[in-house]
Amino acid sequence: MSETALTERRGFTRKLVYLGILVLLMLPIAWLSMPASSENGQFDQQSGGKLTQLRHQYQLHQSSLGELDPTSDALRLSLLGMRGVAVNLLWKQAHEFQKKEDWANMMAAIDSIVRLQPHFISVWRFQSWNVSYNVSVEWDDYRDRYHWIMRGISFLKEGIDQNNNHPSLLYDTGWTISQKIGKSDETQFYRSMFKNDPDIHPEERSYEERDNWLVGKEYYNESVAAEEARPGLFSGTSDMVFYSRAPLNNMYYSMALQNDGMTGEIVQQAWDRAYREWSTDEDSYGEEVFHTESGEIRANELERLQSLLAERREELEEMAPGLREEISQQRFDLLPRGDKQILSEKSWLLPKDQRGRARQLRDHLEVSDRTVAMAMPEEKQAKAITLVTEIEDLDARSRMIKTYREIVNFDYWKQRAQAELTDQAMTARHDLYQGQKLAAQADLEPARDSYELGMEYWRLVLDRFPELKKDLITGQEVYDLLADYRDQVLRQLMVPPVRLPKGYGLISILEIKDWQQLAKKLTAGASEESTPAGRLWQTFSEENQALWKELAEGKELSADDQFLLLDEVNDLLQKKDFYQEDRFGEIKPSEEDQKVLNCYNTEEFDPDCQGYTLSDLRQVNRRLLVEAFPESISPAENQFVLYEMMNMHVSLAEVNNFENELDPGIVSPPTSNDEKLPPLPPLSGALSE
Repeated sequence: MSETALTERRGFTRKLVYLGILVLLMLPIAWLSMPASSENGQFDQQSGGKLTQLRHQYQLHQSSLGELDPTSDALRLSLLGMRGVAVNLLWKQAHEFQKKEDWANMMAAIDSIVRLQPHFISVWRFQSWNVSYNVSVEWDDYRDRYHWIMRGISFLKEGIDQNNNHPSLLYDTGWTISQKIGKSDETQFYRSMFKNDPDIHPEERSYEERDNWLVGKEYYNESVAAEEARPGLFSGTSDMVFYSRAPLNNMYYSMALQNDGMTGEIVQQAWDRAYREWSTDEDSYGEEVFHTESGEIRANELERLQSLLAERREELEEMAPGLREEISQQRFDLLPRGDKQILSEKSWLLPKDQRGRARQLRDHLEVSDRTVAMAMPEEKQAKAITLVTEIEDLDARSRMIKTYREIVNFDYWKQRAQAELTDQAMTARHDLYQGQKLAAQADLEPARDSYELGMEYWRLVLDRFPELKKDLITGQEVYDLLADYRDQVLRQLMVPPVRLPKGYGLISILEIKDWQQLAKKLTAGASEESTPAGRLWQTFSEENQALWKELAEGKELSADDQFLLLDEVNDLLQKKDFYQEDRFGEIKPSEEDQKVLNCYNTEEFDPDCQGYTLSDLRQVNRRLLVEAFPESISPAENQFVLYEMMNMHVSLAEVNNFENELDPGIVSPPTSNDEKLPPLPPLSGALSE
């Protein structure tokens, strides 16, 4: 046999050997990849080959990723590796169709993209947002806009099915349902349409539970559950924000009910649930443990740490009383005369080039805890240093938790829920809503009374919960209220005397100068009916009379109890017959105040009484009460109530200008519709940030 023939024979033999080896190798591969058995559509994860079991264990099997789509599989296989090229072309095509407003072909192109990339999460996230936010605004009719918002949400739901409840898609669904439906300009229509949309809600969901904020909360909770089942899948925001979305929806739901004009038990229950799920329940957001670079934290832990920190610092001070002040004074004595002069001036009165130096000097005079410990006698130093080390650890941990709480505005929402649960907030909301309703019916005088009483009660709430004043949410809300009051009421009442309310009628918790002294005067005059104290005492409930007596005996009352006591006083200040001449003795109203009292205590029409409001009556009654208890109650400031209430830091010149142009006693009212009232001053201070 020739050499060529032998070579060909050897080559053929090698091919047969290779083929035999391949066949032999296919047997263990087939055994390892043997498919799992199934019953009623459910796979037995313990059956099948080892590779199949591992795919199920690590959720890499096609069925583990989501619903199987034969059309999608066939389309991908038919492209023979050209899927990437096809996807790029389709993305470009979808963009071109969107620019041409060819919505049908755009959706067809998007549908083709997700058929080729069903498990590429970014496709579902981006295109759903694109449809709900970008495409929807291209339509003029709010019903068409709603349709496209829901198209985007339906697209996300399809992605959820295709990707086995991926947490990012569940989160985006909750976000769109909550924010797009609940915070758009057309939110009043969207919320109603969403609630009554039969294609969205399962049969078991009650009508009350169909609110967009509650449905969005469901998706947020499902997103959290999906992420906890398969950690690491969610991306897009921090854990603090991710876990806050569901409990925050309770807050927005409660606010939405109030914006819809609802009051009473339903709203109170909503705020109660919001407060509990935010900070007080065992499984509340405040008790959630978060892992940070500095260790585990809980939002609710801050108050305990701050209390412990205060105790440790008090221990340090007791070890050497006055030492900190002594060191600070020594540092001050060593300063040059020029630096001492800088420190003696108010910061805002200093030239700009000296303000930085003033800050440095104050920091220099502030004595640290460790400095105090090192300056102690030798026999106390070791204990003091150990105590300071604990103080520094507590302080660092407190600062860290406070920083993380600020990420989600934890303190604001906690106080907001607490505030909304008070009777004063409920009353304020009711009166303000009544004012809006009456203004819409052109019943302007009662509308004005309702607005102004609501504003007064809202101020009482803000004084009780000062954290609310610092936040833009409340500031903008009250600022909008001021604009409505001006536009819907004051601009319509263009007959004398149109003026803004000066001072306050109701008494705030911050305006009681001496609680114990007031309690002593009230209890001492309780049996003397012909005195202001007797006039008040006879109107108090038995429970509150007991609280006043405890207060007079020196017991400290909580802010809630103080609030309760002032409620009865403020209720009395709204009564027309509060002032009774035989009860107030030598305390007499001024001539102008007597005129107000006469107007509200006669049924006969008096043209001189036109323009007086219930706000005037409250202020007269308050002035009489302050005159009866001058050492205990502060007089009302002569300032426009809303500017101070919102902590807007409006200059006195702006306030006077705004009032003067509205007060016909100083400037005549406009005589034609062409003359405009001055615009509101811009938001400033904390509210403009």
